[in-house]
Amino acid sequence: FFISYFYLMAAASPSSENIAVKTCDYQVQASKDWKGEELDDLSFQKGDLIFVQKEDGAGWASGILKDGTSGWFPLDCTSLVHDTAVADVGTNTGATALDVFIQEAKKKPVTHLNVEKLKASKKNVSLDNFLASKPMKEQSLDSGVYKSEETIDELEAAQKRLAKAQKKRKTERAEILIENLRKNWKPANPQQLTEDQFDKLVIEIVNEIPLSKQKYHFSSYDDVFSGSALLQNLKSHAHQVSPSWQSGVTVDEAKNLAQSLLDRNVIVDVADPGRKKFRTKSLYQLTSQQTDYSVLNFDKIYASSEQIDPVKLSIELVGEMIELMKQYLPNFEKLRKSKQLRAFGLRLAALQQTSLSGLSNDELKVFYVNIHNTMIMYAHAKLSPPLSPTDKRIIYDNCSVYLNQRRLSIQDLETECTKFASKQNPLVYFSLSECTKSTPAVFIFSVGNYNMTELFATRHFLNRTLVVDASNYEIVFPKLFQRIVKDLGFKNEELVEFVQPYCAREQREEIDKMKQVGPIEVKFQPNDFEPCYVFEEASPLSPR
Repeated sequence: FFISYFYLMAAASPSSENIAVKTCDYQVQASKDWKGEELDDLSFQKGDLIFVQKEDGAGWASGILKDGTSGWFPLDCTSLVHDTAVADVGTNTGATALDVFIQEAKKKPVTHLNVEKLKASKKNVSLDNFLASKPMKEQSLDSGVYKSEETIDELEAAQKRLAKAQKKRKTERAEILIENLRKNWKPANPQQLTEDQFDKLVIEIVNEIPLSKQKYHFSSYDDVFSGSALLQNLKSHAHQVSPSWQSGVTVDEAKNLAQSLLDRNVIVDVADPGRKKFRTKSLYQLTSQQTDYSVLNFDKIYASSEQIDPVKLSIELVGEMIELMKQYLPNFEKLRKSKQLRAFGLRLAALQQTSLSGLSNDELKVFYVNIHNTMIMYAHAKLSPPLSPTDKRIIYDNCSVYLNQRRLSIQDLETECTKFASKQNPLVYFSLSECTKSTPAVFIFSVGNYNMTELFATRHFLNRTLVVDASNYEIVFPKLFQRIVKDLGFKNEELVEFVQPYCAREQREEIDKMKQVGPIEVKFQPNDFEPCYVFEEASPLSPR
């Protein structure tokens, strides 16, 4: 019975193959207060007894309290109630806990250990040998599994609970890292590796460890490697990273390197993301392998204390991301699996060290525009391009970057950029790309070239998207202009006056002719989410 209960606790893992709603009949006691968040959740207080009726394989169970209240709850908030309460042992019966254990064990069938046979085979009579002779087999979940329409709904609910729990654990982990970084915490670097050497260690060694599906504590995990495999690869290949390791590294040195990878968030224990101590038997993944919405520059924690020029860094990052996109597009799958993209994810960690205090408004604008465009491209590459307003909202709100001791979502980055816009000068809107047909191209901005590049970006965008229809006396504006109207309060006739100087000569002449006839009708194009990657860094104005 204890083994089946442990199976449930371990099953709340990234793999969903253990999901199976099963009938059961046992009792647990609440080890702490828990308040449900959904209508079908069971809330309880510490000490409450719960009669368990179903398990879902995701670490949750359905049970009923003594007052008749029922619902789903997480098993990790409870403890198993034995047939005879430990607190009653001795007090009521005078028996010891061992006596009670033996009495309960006698009620259940036991496979007896044949000691004489083991002695005859000259094997050491030990628990380890006995267990080795009786390998554990994965049991079929058919028994007790519902076969009804109700089961389908319950399985879907179990999947949602599992996904919600995983997301919560990852969110908590990110929040802990952010809190530590705000306190100026830095991971230890006993090997005294530079950031470049550390990145090489990750890309050339850890990234090359073969991945497989493995089991750990009754749960299955896809695309993982063991701690022992990591140590073996570090011992075999660490000489590629540092000249001081040309003769190889010891087991202890390899363990220290593995611990550094864990401390710096490069690898994560898939069974327990919060575990801080490296263990050879644990299963690991590279943080960069996880393709969920998260803090996008946490593929490692930056350890160097060197001063970073944030404007220079923003120029380097947007330029490097452009080169990656040009090299691999339209093959997104190949891009996502490339060493270059994973190396770029490690490069983004430098943003953790940026301080924006003392920057001028021009420098801040350049920094935020470059980083915004970089994160848009990186989100497209690491995850997938949004193809609907809902996709866009989810990515913009849930993908973030940690910089200047703040966690900023992509939406926050856009807001920081548009703070520089005014009705007198709204051109910053045309510096921001979403890599779609409805938005501007990607440019590389610097303080010295910003105004000229911004002007060029505006004209380029209008020439690509603005429709001047003289036959119908109307101008069809790209969707972006509705945002400008909403944010800055432009009226229709003011929009026409604003865009005319930036249009091509033929369009300016058409607009003049339409003005002489009467009011020009203003329309807006629908939003087009089709991905479109236009890079204009080859302009003579580029800081590169």
